[in-house]
Amino acid sequence: MTVMLKNAIKYRIQDLQITNICYTSKQQDEAYNSGATQRIIRIVEIPVDPIDSSTKKFGLSLPLAPILHSLLCKISAKEQQKWIIPPSTEGRGLQEVTINDKFAKFSEALFIANRHARKEAQQYALMREKFAQKEKEEKERC
Repeated sequence: MTVMLKNAIKYRIQDLQITNICYTSKQQDEAYNSGATQRIIRIVEIPVDPIDSSTKKFGLSLPLAPILHSLLCKISAKEQQKWIIPPSTEGRGLQEVTINDKFAKFSEALFIANRHARKEAQQYALMREKFAQKEKEEKERC
């Protein structure tokens, strides 16, 4: 693509000051480029986002967060007591877990339904075996 653009550019672009470029395609056929021999391409610079800090070129930016290092001097017991975070006092650990009676009935009903479905599947498999055995005996008789 860059080779084609180098061949097609009639103007020298300096810091995107020139916004129009004449482009001539190598393939000069009506099937390509809708039959056009040349195209004019306009180059427009992308507007700079003033909020984006990576492209910020002026103004004061927020200071970086300080890097915390371990202290060189030892901390007294009084200082250590200041940094202790008290445990949560909202009482979540004191609540009792209760299960609703309807949930117990529901889980029992699911267990019974599962057991019943397994019995039916087992009976169906036995019937298929018996049916296959009968077909095999009939084929041997013929």
